[in-house]
Amino acid sequence: MGGAMRLIASDKIRQCFEENLSVSRHLDVAVAWATDCDIITLLEQRHKAGMTLRSIVGTSRNFTYPRALFKLAKLGAIQLADDPKKGIFHKKIYIFYKKSKVTAWVGSPNLTASAFGQNAEAVLEIDDQAGEVAALFEKLWQKKPAANNECLQAYAADWKRPPVVPDEKAGSDKSESFNKRKSPASASNPLLEELARGDWSWREYEAAIKFLHRHWKLEVNIGVTGQSGWVATIKRCNTIIRDTDWATLDQEDISYMLGQPLHNDYSRGCLGRMSGRIALGFFHSNKKHAVNSRLKIRGILRDLQKYSGPNFPKRAEKAFRELTDIDGVAGAIASRFIALARPDRGVSVNDGSMRGLAFLANMAPTTLDTVGNYPALLEWVEQQPWFNNAPRAVGNDIAWARAALLDVFVYKPVQSSKRK
Repeated sequence: MGGAMRLIASDKIRQCFEENLSVSRHLDVAVAWATDCDIITLLEQRHKAGMTLRSIVGTSRNFTYPRALFKLAKLGAIQLADDPKKGIFHKKIYIFYKKSKVTAWVGSPNLTASAFGQNAEAVLEIDDQAGEVAALFEKLWQKKPAANNECLQAYAADWKRPPVVPDEKAGSDKSESFNKRKSPASASNPLLEELARGDWSWREYEAAIKFLHRHWKLEVNIGVTGQSGWVATIKRCNTIIRDTDWATLDQEDISYMLGQPLHNDYSRGCLGRMSGRIALGFFHSNKKHAVNSRLKIRGILRDLQKYSGPNFPKRAEKAFRELTDIDGVAGAIASRFIALARPDRGVSVNDGSMRGLAFLANMAPTTLDTVGNYPALLEWVEQQPWFNNAPRAVGNDIAWARAALLDVFVYKPVQSSKRK
């Protein structure tokens, strides 16, 4: 390579992409997958300003959405890249043609929202003065003619939503199983992006959670259902809020409410762990101030448990405000308490879940656990088909805890809880 290079990390990819795009007269793109995301919206805006585009897009396993292809086709010539005889098309190339120079990106983001905002990615940016990356793209482009509308319509007609749960019949291909991935939010996993599209039915949501039960059981020995795990922790804490005298909590109850491990049971940390001297003091101290704070917290949560009126996000906002008015209760702690009290409607926002939840709801992660934005997250939950079409919660633990169980999609295990 003849020109200067730099490595761009995940947190700068979106910014650097927009900077390059803003001064480009033409863009060549080659990616394995493309979805209908806001990056394509940026391309549409630049196209209106005169930028031209060519795109080569893979279609393996239906991870590329027809709507994205139709949008790209309106911006310039497009090719569908995959050839079953030659394996998966897996290149990620972006070439920005500017007024006086050509800048090329090699690896690793696809043309998807998660790649530009959620995943762990890395890009090698090259001043392609020798034209080596451009020549590689031209070689790819010359391999087959551009796809016409008939080709795109044929792909759309045959396209099926990528399965949430891989086919488990004997002899089936399990290569996309979460059991072989680092986490459901990893760079190679479209599940979180699928959920963010906002069109999942209850059946799809439930199937995904059952699948993630198996994944997390293998990964960190913590399941969603069963004697320990998400549902067991939520049930235990929900009962502690409803039935237990908080003036005299025992160590077992304290462990659950704080999300702190006891007897090497790390599943109690599902939905986050409480930390901070004051917050921990609420539960470990029997001084008058600590007991009064505990009883006040419990009273707020009991009122929320009993609430059956309209506009739950507004009611949760009131509880959130009351909780965070207590010295030592931060937004993350308040959201965890709300999720434990009302797992059907509450969501826990913590260091592990914040980025994933923000991606799902298209919100800023750094302000998600504030009184201004937390209700908006709950409003997003109530707009989802899977939420509104859930069966009766009686006898169905996943339906009963459906909002709080968003945590299983965005969970990031701490090192000590990982399977040895």
